[in-house]
Amino acid sequence: MSMNCVDGFYPAVLFLPVKAEDRVKFITLLFSSPAVIEVLNLFRFGKELCQRSIVKALSHRSNKTVIEVLKKLVSLGLLAESFRKVERGGRRVRIKCYSLTEIGKWYATLFKDPREFEPSALHKLLEELFAKFVERFTGLAKRVGFSEKEIFQHVLANALGVYSKRLYRSYDLVVFGSIACDIYLSHNLKVFSGGSGANVAFTASLLGLKTALVTAVPLDPLGVRLAVELAESGVDVSFSKPLQGLGTVICVAIHQPVEKPRIECSYDPRSPPVATELTPGVVEACSRARALYLGEGIGRVFKELLEAVERSKLVVYRPSTQVFRFREAFEDFLAVLSYSPLLILNEDKAEALRERGLRVPQDLFMHGVKSLVVTL
Repeated sequence: MSMNCVDGFYPAVLFLPVKAEDRVKFITLLFSSPAVIEVLNLFRFGKELCQRSIVKALSHRSNKTVIEVLKKLVSLGLLAESFRKVERGGRRVRIKCYSLTEIGKWYATLFKDPREFEPSALHKLLEELFAKFVERFTGLAKRVGFSEKEIFQHVLANALGVYSKRLYRSYDLVVFGSIACDIYLSHNLKVFSGGSGANVAFTASLLGLKTALVTAVPLDPLGVRLAVELAESGVDVSFSKPLQGLGTVICVAIHQPVEKPRIECSYDPRSPPVATELTPGVVEACSRARALYLGEGIGRVFKELLEAVERSKLVVYRPSTQVFRFREAFEDFLAVLSYSPLLILNEDKAEALRERGLRVPQDLFMHGVKSLVVTL
Protein backbone atom coordinates (compact mmCIF):
# COMPACT_ATOMS: atom_id res chain seq x y z
CA MET A 1 0.00 0.00 0.00
CA SER A 2 1.28 3.48 -0.78
CA MET A 3 0.19 6.89 0.49
CA ASN A 4 0.66 10.28 -1.07
CA CYS A 5 2.73 12.81 0.82
CA VAL A 6 3.36 16.53 0.45
CA ASP A 7 6.89 17.81 0.83
CA GLY A 8 7.93 14.65 2.62
CA PHE A 9 5.13 14.71 5.21
CA TYR A 10 2.13 12.45 5.74
CA PRO A 11 -1.16 14.05 6.81
CA ALA A 12 -2.10 13.42 10.43
CA VAL A 13 -5.20 14.45 12.36
CA LEU A 14 -4.84 14.53 16.14
CA PHE A 15 -7.54 15.06 18.72
CA LEU A 16 -6.31 17.33 21.52
CA PRO A 17 -7.93 18.76 24.68
CA VAL A 18 -10.04 21.89 24.28
CA LYS A 19 -8.16 24.14 26.71
CA ALA A 20 -4.75 25.45 25.60
CA GLU A 21 -3.08 24.68 28.93
CA ASP A 22 -4.42 21.12 28.78
CA ARG A 23 -3.05 20.73 25.24
CA VAL A 24 0.43 21.76 26.43
CA LYS A 25 0.27 19.27 29.29
CA PHE A 26 -1.03 16.54 26.96
CA ILE A 27 1.75 16.96 24.38
CA THR A 28 4.44 17.32 27.06
CA LEU A 29 3.42 14.08 28.75
CA LEU A 30 2.97 12.21 25.47
CA PHE A 31 6.48 12.99 24.25
CA SER A 32 8.17 13.00 27.67
CA SER A 33 9.96 9.70 27.01
CA PRO A 34 10.61 7.28 24.11
CA ALA A 35 9.09 4.62 26.35
CA VAL A 36 5.64 6.21 25.84
CA ILE A 37 5.84 5.57 22.10
CA GLU A 38 7.17 2.06 22.65
CA VAL A 39 4.19 1.19 24.85
CA LEU A 40 1.67 2.64 22.37
CA ASN A 41 3.26 0.69 19.52
CA LEU A 42 2.54 -2.60 21.31
CA PHE A 43 -1.22 -2.16 21.02
CA ARG A 44 -3.49 -3.33 18.20
CA PHE A 45 -7.09 -2.32 17.57
CA GLY A 46 -9.55 -4.22 19.73
CA LYS A 47 -6.79 -6.17 21.50
CA GLU A 48 -6.23 -6.09 25.25
CA LEU A 49 -2.75 -6.32 26.77
CA CYS A 50 -2.12 -7.07 30.41
CA GLN A 51 0.53 -5.37 32.50
CA ARG A 52 2.72 -8.45 32.85
CA SER A 53 2.99 -9.02 29.08
CA ILE A 54 3.74 -5.32 28.47
CA VAL A 55 6.57 -5.35 31.03
CA LYS A 56 7.94 -8.53 29.45
CA ALA A 57 7.80 -7.06 25.91
CA LEU A 58 9.77 -4.02 27.12
CA SER A 59 12.32 -5.92 29.18
CA HIS A 60 15.00 -3.35 28.26
CA ARG A 61 13.00 -0.86 30.38
CA SER A 62 12.65 -1.05 34.14
CA ASN A 63 9.33 -2.26 35.54
CA LYS A 64 8.88 1.09 37.24
CA THR A 65 9.33 3.01 33.95
CA VAL A 66 6.78 0.87 32.12
CA ILE A 67 4.22 1.13 34.92
CA GLU A 68 4.67 4.93 35.07
CA VAL A 69 4.14 5.15 31.31
CA LEU A 70 0.93 3.11 31.56
CA LYS A 71 -0.34 5.48 34.24
CA LYS A 72 0.46 8.47 31.98
CA LEU A 73 -1.39 6.98 29.03
CA VAL A 74 -4.43 6.24 31.19
CA SER A 75 -4.40 9.81 32.54
CA LEU A 76 -4.21 11.16 28.97
CA GLY A 77 -7.25 9.10 27.99
CA LEU A 78 -5.34 7.05 25.41
CA LEU A 79 -5.56 3.75 27.31
CA ALA A 80 -8.45 2.25 29.25
CA GLU A 81 -7.59 0.28 32.38
CA SER A 82 -9.48 -2.83 33.47
CA PHE A 83 -9.00 -5.72 35.89
CA ARG A 84 -9.17 -9.44 35.35
CA LYS A 85 -9.03 -12.45 37.64
CA VAL A 86 -6.81 -15.31 36.48
CA GLU A 87 -5.55 -18.61 37.92
CA ARG A 88 -1.88 -18.55 38.91
CA GLY A 89 -0.22 -21.25 41.00
CA GLY A 90 -3.58 -22.55 42.12
CA ARG A 91 -4.71 -19.12 43.27
CA ARG A 92 -7.04 -16.58 41.67
CA VAL A 93 -5.28 -13.24 41.37
CA ARG A 94 -6.38 -9.88 40.02
CA ILE A 95 -4.29 -8.37 37.17
CA LYS A 96 -4.38 -5.05 35.32
CA CYS A 97 -5.04 -4.99 31.60
CA TYR A 98 -5.18 -2.17 29.08
CA SER A 99 -6.76 -1.42 25.70
CA LEU A 100 -6.79 1.54 23.33
CA THR A 101 -9.57 4.09 23.79
CA GLU A 102 -11.30 5.66 20.76
CA ILE A 103 -8.84 8.57 20.90
CA GLY A 104 -5.97 6.22 21.67
CA LYS A 105 -6.49 4.44 18.34
CA TRP A 106 -5.46 7.56 16.40
CA TYR A 107 -2.30 8.00 18.46
CA ALA A 108 -1.41 4.33 18.06
CA THR A 109 -1.50 4.76 14.27
CA LEU A 110 0.54 7.95 14.40
CA PHE A 111 3.82 6.11 14.96
CA LYS A 112 3.21 3.11 12.71
CA ASP A 113 3.76 2.54 9.00
CA PRO A 114 0.31 2.40 7.29
CA ARG A 115 1.47 -0.74 5.49
CA GLU A 116 1.36 -2.59 8.82
CA PHE A 117 -2.45 -2.43 8.85
CA GLU A 118 -4.88 -4.70 7.09
CA PRO A 119 -6.51 -2.70 4.23
CA SER A 120 -10.00 -3.35 5.62
CA ALA A 121 -8.99 -2.15 9.10
CA LEU A 122 -7.33 0.96 7.69
CA HIS A 123 -10.39 1.65 5.52
CA LYS A 124 -12.67 1.50 8.55
CA LEU A 125 -10.27 3.63 10.58
CA LEU A 126 -10.16 6.36 7.94
CA GLU A 127 -13.96 6.37 7.69
CA GLU A 128 -14.26 6.84 11.44
CA LEU A 129 -11.53 9.47 11.48
CA PHE A 130 -13.18 11.46 8.69
CA ALA A 131 -16.57 11.35 10.42
CA LYS A 132 -15.13 12.48 13.76
CA PHE A 133 -13.02 15.20 12.15
CA VAL A 134 -15.96 16.62 10.17
CA GLU A 135 -18.13 16.56 13.31
CA ARG A 136 -15.60 18.55 15.32
CA PHE A 137 -14.61 20.83 12.44
CA THR A 138 -18.27 21.67 11.78
CA GLY A 139 -18.81 22.66 15.40
CA LEU A 140 -15.75 24.92 15.38
CA ALA A 141 -16.63 26.45 12.00
CA LYS A 142 -20.14 27.33 13.18
CA ARG A 143 -18.70 29.10 16.22
CA VAL A 144 -16.59 31.37 14.00
CA GLY A 145 -19.49 32.24 11.68
CA PHE A 146 -19.58 29.66 8.88
CA SER A 147 -23.02 28.52 7.76
CA GLU A 148 -23.73 24.81 7.27
CA LYS A 149 -23.99 25.39 3.52
CA GLU A 150 -20.57 27.07 3.40
CA ILE A 151 -19.00 24.25 5.40
CA PHE A 152 -20.56 21.65 3.11
CA GLN A 153 -19.38 23.42 -0.03
CA HIS A 154 -15.83 23.74 1.34
CA VAL A 155 -15.76 20.00 2.01
CA LEU A 156 -17.02 19.24 -1.52
CA ALA A 157 -14.57 21.68 -3.14
CA ASN A 158 -11.64 20.09 -1.34
CA ALA A 159 -12.85 16.60 -2.20
CA LEU A 160 -12.95 17.63 -5.86
CA GLY A 161 -9.52 19.23 -5.52
CA VAL A 162 -8.01 15.82 -4.77
CA TYR A 163 -8.99 14.70 -8.28
CA SER A 164 -8.31 18.01 -10.04
CA LYS A 165 -4.67 17.36 -10.80
CA ARG A 166 -3.29 17.91 -14.27
CA LEU A 167 -2.77 14.47 -15.81
CA TYR A 168 -0.94 15.24 -19.05
CA ARG A 169 1.52 17.79 -20.42
CA SER A 170 -0.36 17.87 -23.74
CA TYR A 171 -3.71 16.57 -24.94
CA ASP A 172 -5.19 14.80 -27.92
CA LEU A 173 -8.56 16.42 -27.26
CA VAL A 174 -9.85 19.30 -25.14
CA VAL A 175 -13.63 19.24 -24.65
CA PHE A 176 -15.85 22.17 -23.70
CA GLY A 177 -19.29 21.27 -22.39
CA SER A 178 -21.30 20.51 -19.28
CA ILE A 179 -21.87 17.69 -16.85
CA ALA A 180 -25.40 16.57 -16.04
CA CYS A 181 -27.49 13.72 -14.71
CA ASP A 182 -29.77 11.98 -17.21
CA ILE A 183 -32.94 10.24 -16.04
CA TYR A 184 -34.81 8.02 -18.51
CA LEU A 185 -38.47 7.31 -17.81
CA SER A 186 -39.88 4.41 -19.79
CA HIS A 187 -41.19 1.09 -18.47
CA ASN A 188 -38.53 1.39 -15.76
CA LEU A 189 -36.33 4.15 -14.35
CA LYS A 190 -32.73 4.48 -15.49
CA VAL A 191 -30.17 7.04 -14.30
CA PHE A 192 -26.90 7.84 -16.10
CA SER A 193 -24.10 10.38 -15.99
CA GLY A 194 -24.86 12.90 -18.71
CA GLY A 195 -23.99 16.16 -20.36
CA SER A 196 -22.98 16.10 -24.02
CA GLY A 197 -19.47 17.40 -23.36
CA ALA A 198 -18.90 15.06 -20.42
CA ASN A 199 -20.06 12.08 -22.48
CA VAL A 200 -17.68 12.97 -25.32
CA ALA A 201 -14.77 13.36 -22.88
CA PHE A 202 -15.60 10.05 -21.18
CA THR A 203 -15.80 8.16 -24.49
CA ALA A 204 -12.62 9.74 -25.86
CA SER A 205 -10.74 8.74 -22.71
CA LEU A 206 -12.01 5.16 -22.98
CA LEU A 207 -10.66 5.10 -26.55
CA GLY A 208 -7.21 5.98 -25.23
CA LEU A 209 -7.13 9.69 -26.08
CA LYS A 210 -5.51 12.09 -23.62
CA THR A 211 -8.59 14.17 -22.88
CA ALA A 212 -9.37 17.23 -20.78
CA LEU A 213 -12.81 18.64 -19.96
CA VAL A 214 -13.35 22.37 -19.47
CA THR A 215 -16.60 23.03 -17.62
CA ALA A 216 -18.16 24.39 -14.44
CA VAL A 217 -18.68 21.91 -11.62
CA PRO A 218 -21.69 22.49 -9.34
CA LEU A 219 -20.70 22.35 -5.68
CA ASP A 220 -23.38 19.87 -4.74
CA PRO A 221 -22.92 16.14 -4.01
CA LEU A 222 -24.20 15.05 -7.42
CA GLY A 223 -22.08 17.50 -9.42
CA VAL A 224 -18.89 16.63 -7.54
CA ARG A 225 -19.63 12.91 -7.85
CA LEU A 226 -20.05 13.23 -11.64
CA ALA A 227 -16.75 15.13 -11.92
CA VAL A 228 -14.97 12.51 -9.79
CA GLU A 229 -16.36 9.73 -12.02
CA LEU A 230 -14.84 11.46 -15.04
CA ALA A 231 -11.49 11.83 -13.29
CA GLU A 232 -11.53 8.16 -12.31
CA SER A 233 -12.11 7.24 -15.98
CA GLY A 234 -8.95 9.13 -16.99
CA VAL A 235 -10.44 12.50 -18.00
CA ASP A 236 -8.38 15.50 -16.85
CA VAL A 237 -10.76 17.78 -14.93
CA SER A 238 -8.07 20.17 -13.68
CA PHE A 239 -9.45 22.94 -15.93
CA SER A 240 -12.99 22.52 -14.60
CA LYS A 241 -13.91 25.22 -12.10
CA PRO A 242 -16.12 24.49 -9.07
CA LEU A 243 -18.86 27.11 -8.73
CA GLN A 244 -20.98 27.89 -5.68
CA GLY A 245 -24.65 28.50 -6.34
CA LEU A 246 -24.66 26.38 -9.49
CA GLY A 247 -26.97 23.37 -9.45
CA THR A 248 -26.34 20.16 -11.33
CA VAL A 249 -28.40 20.00 -14.52
CA ILE A 250 -30.99 17.22 -14.44
CA CYS A 251 -32.33 16.02 -17.79
CA VAL A 252 -35.42 13.83 -17.87
CA ALA A 253 -36.17 11.86 -21.04
CA ILE A 254 -39.73 10.52 -21.27
CA HIS A 255 -40.21 7.60 -23.66
CA GLN A 256 -43.72 6.78 -24.80
CA PRO A 257 -44.52 3.96 -27.22
CA VAL A 258 -44.39 5.11 -30.86
CA GLU A 259 -43.95 8.79 -29.90
CA LYS A 260 -40.67 10.69 -30.17
CA PRO A 261 -38.85 10.92 -26.79
CA ARG A 262 -39.45 14.18 -24.91
CA ILE A 263 -36.50 15.68 -23.03
CA GLU A 264 -36.72 18.34 -20.33
CA CYS A 265 -33.64 19.80 -18.60
CA SER A 266 -33.29 22.01 -15.52
CA TYR A 267 -31.11 24.45 -17.44
CA ASP A 268 -30.96 28.07 -16.26
CA PRO A 269 -29.54 30.38 -19.00
CA ARG A 270 -28.78 32.99 -16.32
CA SER A 271 -26.39 30.54 -14.66
CA PRO A 272 -24.99 28.30 -17.41
CA PRO A 273 -23.21 25.13 -16.21
CA VAL A 274 -20.23 25.79 -18.51
CA ALA A 275 -16.92 27.65 -18.59
CA THR A 276 -17.67 31.38 -18.62
CA GLU A 277 -14.10 32.60 -19.03
CA LEU A 278 -10.72 31.40 -20.26
CA THR A 279 -7.61 31.05 -18.17
CA PRO A 280 -4.04 31.09 -19.52
CA GLY A 281 -3.79 27.40 -18.65
CA VAL A 282 -6.85 26.52 -20.74
CA VAL A 283 -5.60 28.53 -23.73
CA GLU A 284 -2.17 26.88 -23.48
CA ALA A 285 -3.71 23.39 -23.29
CA CYS A 286 -5.95 24.10 -26.30
CA SER A 287 -3.04 25.50 -28.31
CA ARG A 288 -1.08 22.28 -27.81
CA ALA A 289 -4.05 19.92 -28.26
CA ARG A 290 -4.58 18.03 -31.51
CA ALA A 291 -8.32 18.78 -31.58
CA LEU A 292 -11.03 20.80 -29.82
CA TYR A 293 -14.64 19.84 -29.18
CA LEU A 294 -16.91 22.81 -28.53
CA GLY A 295 -20.16 21.55 -27.03
CA GLU A 296 -22.39 23.39 -24.58
CA GLY A 297 -20.81 26.76 -23.98
CA ILE A 298 -20.77 30.50 -24.50
CA GLY A 299 -20.07 31.77 -28.00
CA ARG A 300 -18.05 34.71 -26.72
CA VAL A 301 -15.70 32.31 -24.93
CA PHE A 302 -15.38 30.12 -28.02
CA LYS A 303 -14.58 33.14 -30.22
CA GLU A 304 -11.89 34.29 -27.80
CA LEU A 305 -10.40 30.80 -27.76
CA LEU A 306 -10.37 30.32 -31.53
CA GLU A 307 -8.69 33.69 -31.98
CA ALA A 308 -5.85 32.45 -29.75
CA VAL A 309 -5.15 29.06 -31.38
CA GLU A 310 -3.98 28.02 -34.83
CA ARG A 311 -6.64 28.03 -37.54
CA SER A 312 -5.38 24.71 -38.88
CA LYS A 313 -6.51 22.89 -35.73
CA LEU A 314 -9.41 20.43 -36.00
CA VAL A 315 -12.47 22.00 -34.34
CA VAL A 316 -15.73 20.12 -33.81
CA TYR A 317 -18.65 22.40 -32.92
CA ARG A 318 -21.91 21.05 -31.54
CA PRO A 319 -23.88 24.08 -30.30
CA SER A 320 -26.58 23.78 -27.67
CA THR A 321 -30.21 24.68 -28.37
CA GLN A 322 -29.80 27.87 -26.29
CA VAL A 323 -27.65 29.34 -29.08
CA PHE A 324 -30.66 29.73 -31.37
CA ARG A 325 -32.95 31.40 -28.81
CA PHE A 326 -31.10 34.67 -28.19
CA ARG A 327 -29.91 37.21 -30.76
CA GLU A 328 -26.49 37.86 -29.22
CA ALA A 329 -25.81 34.15 -28.78
CA PHE A 330 -26.84 33.51 -32.39
CA GLU A 331 -24.44 36.18 -33.64
CA ASP A 332 -21.63 34.52 -31.67
CA PHE A 333 -22.64 31.19 -33.23
CA LEU A 334 -22.21 32.63 -36.72
CA ALA A 335 -18.84 34.10 -35.74
CA VAL A 336 -17.60 30.68 -34.59
CA LEU A 337 -18.52 29.23 -37.99
CA SER A 338 -15.91 31.47 -39.62
CA TYR A 339 -13.18 29.32 -38.01
CA SER A 340 -14.04 26.37 -40.29
CA PRO A 341 -15.38 23.87 -37.76
CA LEU A 342 -16.91 20.49 -38.35
CA LEU A 343 -20.49 21.40 -37.36
CA ILE A 344 -22.84 18.86 -35.77
CA LEU A 345 -26.60 19.55 -35.67
CA ASN A 346 -29.71 17.50 -35.12
CA GLU A 347 -32.92 17.95 -37.12
CA ASP A 348 -34.45 20.27 -34.52
CA LYS A 349 -31.44 22.61 -34.60
CA ALA A 350 -31.36 22.56 -38.39
CA GLU A 351 -35.04 23.56 -38.39
CA ALA A 352 -34.32 26.35 -35.87
CA LEU A 353 -31.72 27.74 -38.30
CA ARG A 354 -34.21 27.64 -41.15
CA GLU A 355 -36.68 29.57 -39.01
CA ARG A 356 -34.01 32.25 -38.65
CA GLY A 357 -33.82 32.51 -42.43
CA LEU A 358 -30.73 30.42 -43.09
CA ARG A 359 -30.57 27.87 -45.86
CA VAL A 360 -29.24 24.56 -44.53
CA PRO A 361 -26.63 23.57 -45.58
CA GLN A 362 -25.80 26.26 -48.18
CA ASP A 363 -25.57 29.31 -45.90
CA LEU A 364 -23.64 27.36 -43.27
CA PHE A 365 -20.89 26.59 -45.76
CA MET A 366 -20.89 30.23 -46.85
CA HIS A 367 -20.28 31.27 -43.22
CA GLY A 368 -17.21 29.03 -43.11
CA VAL A 369 -18.33 25.54 -42.01
CA LYS A 370 -15.85 22.94 -43.26
CA SER A 371 -18.07 19.86 -42.85
CA LEU A 372 -21.64 19.36 -41.65
CA VAL A 373 -23.23 16.40 -39.86
CA VAL A 374 -27.00 16.39 -39.24
CA THR A 375 -28.20 13.64 -36.92
CA LEU A 376 -31.71 12.29 -36.52
